[in-house]
Amino acid sequence: MKSLNILLLLVIVPIYTFWIAPTYEEVKKIDANHQELRTVRDQKLLTLKKFRELANELGKSDTELNKSLARVPKDVEQENLIRDISKIAKDTKFTISGLGFSTSLDQKTGVNKVNIGFSVEGEYKKFARFLKAIEKAPRFYGIENFSISFNQGNDENTRKRPTRKVSMNVSLYTFYQGE
Repeated sequence: MKSLNILLLLVIVPIYTFWIAPTYEEVKKIDANHQELRTVRDQKLLTLKKFRELANELGKSDTELNKSLARVPKDVEQENLIRDISKIAKDTKFTISGLGFSTSLDQKTGVNKVNIGFSVEGEYKKFARFLKAIEKAPRFYGIENFSISFNQGNDENTRKRPTRKVSMNVSLYTFYQGE
């Protein structure tokens, strides 16, 4: 029995030393490599997801860019500016006077700029509609400055109680693409 134990020991030690231990080390290396590959795969999947999101945003950006460029014409188109502002004033029941224009190169952006100045008068309660109409105009307009004054007015046609009137001096700007 003692010799059987020694024989088993002599067989098991070399098998463990030359076959089981190296195999176990190889399995550990393969497992570590597998974990590393999973981590790399997860990082690549995250990167792919980000690229897909960016591609989606880029598609939206192109659409937004085209919409924005449609609101910025190639030339000044002063007659369209007059038409736009007159329509806004008419739709909101404001009267417009002293319409003036100048062009310049915007120093901050390097974009061609049209400055528009005018005075308007109308009912106070329609003031917000007037500003909203400028914001929603087909062409991009920004309000550079405006001053406002209030006064009481009588509607001579209806003989109703006095309405609160507002007078504004407005400075708008818009852009054009130029050459």
